[in-house]
Order: sequence, then C-alpha cells, then structure tokens
Amino acid sequence: MYKKTPILLVLALGVIAFMTQQSFGQAASAYQLQLGEMNQMKPLQNPLWQRSVDMMKFRILDRKNKVAGTLKDIIISDRGALSSLKVDLDRMQLNEEIFLGSEDLKFMSGDRAFVLQYDEAEMKDLYPIILNNLDTAAGSMSDSISLDSLLRADVRAQDGRNLGKVEEVLFSRNGGDASALLIRVRYRTIAGENVAIPFSSVSYEPDGKTFHVIIPNNQADDIIEFAGR
Repeated sequence: MYKKTPILLVLALGVIAFMTQQSFGQAASAYQLQLGEMNQMKPLQNPLWQRSVDMMKFRILDRKNKVAGTLKDIIISDRGALSSLKVDLDRMQLNEEIFLGSEDLKFMSGDRAFVLQYDEAEMKDLYPIILNNLDTAAGSMSDSISLDSLLRADVRAQDGRNLGKVEEVLFSRNGGDASALLIRVRYRTIAGENVAIPFSSVSYEPDGKTFHVIIPNNQADDIIEFAGR
C-alpha cells in the first residue's frame, strides 16, 4: 500500500535543497555573478545599452539647436565617463578637428545629440582658446581612452594570456557613459564567444596609438569559464 511521505521529511529535503543553492551562490565570486547579470540577454540586444556605432551617429548641435559639426571620436576616462569629444565644426566653417571637454557639452539621449553650451558667434570667439588647449581637452593617454583606438584592441590577462579582442564598447542610454566592453573571447577551445564585462573593471595600457586591455588573472579565469559554458 502507498505510504505518504512524512511532512517533516519533505520540509527537511526542502531545507537541504535551499542550503545547497545558497552554498552554490556563495561559492561564485562577485565578478562571476556580475558577468551573469550583464549577459542574461545578448548584450547587443540589451535596451539599457547602445553601441559605439550608434553613439558616433549623434549630432553636434549649438546652443540654438543648429547643426554645428561632425563627431569624429569619443574620449573616455578609465572609469567610463565621457571626458571629451573630437569634433569637426565644419558647419561653423571652423575646419579643424578640435577636442571639446565635457563641461562644454550636454548629452541629449532622446535627441541623439551632443549640444554645445555656445551658439555659433560665441564658439567662434572661443575658438582660439580651444585651439591653445587641445592637449588638455584630449587628456593624457594614461587616463583617457580614445574610442577609435579601443575598438579591436587586444585583451590580455595580467599573466600575459591573450583572451581575445574588444568587439564593441557599450554606452548607457541615459547618461552616455561607457558601461561595458564586449569581448570576443578566443582562448584555446573557445573560438569567439562574446562576453560583456564592466568597463571600469580593467586597466588600459597605451601602446602607441592603441591600447591593450589588461584584466586581473582571477577575473580572466572567470571570463574564460563563463565563455566556455
């Protein structure tokens, strides 16, 4: 005759299962959990982010919402903040590429534009000063990263292992800051898996006009394990 499982035994089995799940979660590093969260959906389909190719299509407007020029490059701090923009103010007939600092601009996500704090007349008055401060606005290679130089950059662990290349830089839709790097992992049997990692979790080592992305060894191990699943 069928015997009912005692209620206490059912409860005990449930507690054991819960504790096992908790132990597994505690065993995973904080970085592994972060990778899982960032890659729950395909990063390029995540509505919270936008690709660099989309950011580079943003218009450059003056204070009166007139098109002022063309965006050429985005300079990012090693923490992901937008430091400056390389622009060509050709619509103002100022035909030389210059760097405009974040204090000169306003990010307008809904309008897909960067808006200058100046109109055309004011910008022309400031132009000689901006030209004299090009190096300051561009930032130094040690703390500012050119978007153009970062795409396709090598990604390495601190111990020298080559993990792959930067496939894409993903920016937040609300604030414009760089949120993540999309890494195409190529390591041993992993032949090209895309993994999004936090932009600020790595270091950026300048190499001439480009960069190497350097990842701590333990985080590199986590990325390899995650990409190999």
